[in-house]
Amino acid sequence: MYNSELAPVGKKTIVLLRPEPVEREKPDYDHLCRIFLVGDTRTGKSSLGNALTQTSAFNVSKGMTGTLHIGSQEVVVTQSGYRCLCEVYDTPGLNDKDKLDVYYQAAIEDKIVGLQQANALVLTISVDGGITDSTRRAIDEYKALFGQNMVRMLIVVLTTNESADKRACDHLIEMNMGTLVGLIDGITISNVKCISLEDLGRKEVRILTSLFGNCYQHVRPCR
Repeated sequence: MYNSELAPVGKKTIVLLRPEPVEREKPDYDHLCRIFLVGDTRTGKSSLGNALTQTSAFNVSKGMTGTLHIGSQEVVVTQSGYRCLCEVYDTPGLNDKDKLDVYYQAAIEDKIVGLQQANALVLTISVDGGITDSTRRAIDEYKALFGQNMVRMLIVVLTTNESADKRACDHLIEMNMGTLVGLIDGITISNVKCISLEDLGRKEVRILTSLFGNCYQHVRPCR
């Protein structure tokens, strides 16, 4: 049995990187994993969350202001023989208004601390909008919250509104790696993915399986 572990990191003490066994009358799942989708408004968080959970649970924004509250949806993922119940959390987008950014960022952090567990932090960045000041501030906040654990649980997802094949996505990752390395100590290309929001609705998109596999690798039990 694998137990979660309290670790004092940054500003607060939270549980990191240890899947907790789910106690049920019938143990349908081996582990509970919590995945947070964070990033600026209109960078594809809700679209990605719907694709990952194969639902339409998250409201996809049509204007500048998108998600206004933190929502969640469950999905079961099987990796290496383990059945993992993943709770995917969609969060309000930043880079809308400065006062709202402060409020939403605090609400996201309070939610993580209140749950006492965060296993993967999926940061969406639009390649069209680039790495904004609000994204930089959010990265600093998560550094303070998670400390040295942040890079171990971080998955940066570069999003584009245009259709993009693997070669195009690899090029976009290469173009942004220098800036990401400067912002986040220890980040490597294995932390970074690229997806086309236009292609998310297609069943053959393999990046979804890859992304969930990456999430689970961040939280799988240590042997």
